[in-house]
Amino acid sequence: MRAPILLPTILLCSAVSTAIRPPAFADQIKADEGLKVEDDLDAYAIYSVLLPIEHPHVTAWNVKSQTERGPLPMCVTPPTDQEQIYRSVFEQFTTRNQEKLSLKRSFDLPAYDLVSPKDKILPVFEVSAVGFNNDHTRALVYVGHQCGSLCGGGTYHLMAKMSGKWARDSEFRGAPFCLWVS
Repeated sequence: MRAPILLPTILLCSAVSTAIRPPAFADQIKADEGLKVEDDLDAYAIYSVLLPIEHPHVTAWNVKSQTERGPLPMCVTPPTDQEQIYRSVFEQFTTRNQEKLSLKRSFDLPAYDLVSPKDKILPVFEVSAVGFNNDHTRALVYVGHQCGSLCGGGTYHLMAKMSGKWARDSEFRGAPFCLWVS
């Protein structure tokens, strides 16, 4: 049996014991099983659902080749009675977005390119790393786009996997999601 690997994270200034592996380390469990965070097919399925919604008139997407958490502070808050359901989703989102990850060509879109942040291509879309719950049935992700100096937008999305497909989580009753638009 392999010893647990603990990743640095901020958990309300408390230390994490090596005897306990909290839900925030579900991504490390997946990594131990040979799946890297940036290879997670559920993440690409979620991106492929949300990118066409982000800017519906686009037929070919230019997606930044590295994940971006977005310019917004996290502003999604579950009600007290749903906190336990969503806690691992928020914790893993925070953990996975501590550094940028390189995206792969695993999107299910008719036409797209992965572009460098240095490229001056518009519109350009950005996605965060996806935070999941322990059984990969709920997820949180940021999706945004920039289309000029005063043109763009982005928001967080809570998703749920129902009958094998990802869709917006209709059971979440928490504080409204913040978004930005220009």
